[in-house]
Amino acid sequence: IESYSRLLSRRGFENREVAEEAVEAIISEAVRMKEMIAQMLELAKSNGPLTFEFAETEIHSLVEKTVQPMRHAYARAFSIEGKKPLMLKTDENRLKQLLFILLDNARKYSEGEVKTIIHDHGASVEISVMDYGNGIPEKHLPHIFDRFYRVDEDRNRKTGGTGLGLAIAKEIAEGLGAELKIESIVGMGTTIRILIPKR
Repeated sequence: IESYSRLLSRRGFENREVAEEAVEAIISEAVRMKEMIAQMLELAKSNGPLTFEFAETEIHSLVEKTVQPMRHAYARAFSIEGKKPLMLKTDENRLKQLLFILLDNARKYSEGEVKTIIHDHGASVEISVMDYGNGIPEKHLPHIFDRFYRVDEDRNRKTGGTGLGLAIAKEIAEGLGAELKIESIVGMGTTIRILIPKR
């Protein structure tokens, strides 16, 4: 931001092309910094015990409430599959936060449809978030939920990734008593599953 501001100050008022490049870069980096600060604040708060309030929740409407604003904001196809209604005792706000992180990641790293599939396994509920992006090489998968771990520096710069979102997702999942599983095939896409036991 400082470098491009200086460039804008030096040459931007005479050269429209330089000005446009500088402003675009400043906006991009400001958005990325805002996201990183928000995520770091969330991590700082989570150094103490996270609080959870469990109540009977209808999962389909929760997923729909999470997905609908993203459809409008990004003009993307976000589909939901699964039989409804499906009741589960969970923390609605925390589960929405977890879903938002996974859906936002899927959106960032793919261009087509993002699919959410809800399964009732009897003893547990599974919510899968699928994208059809470039996928993640297998060697990275064991580290994908580590704080500040980034698969590709260049890719993260373009998308605003900070390496914090999935670490926060893991902490929320643990508080919900849930398990996160990731599957990814390079060139085909990525699926992250939330496995939540019924209480």
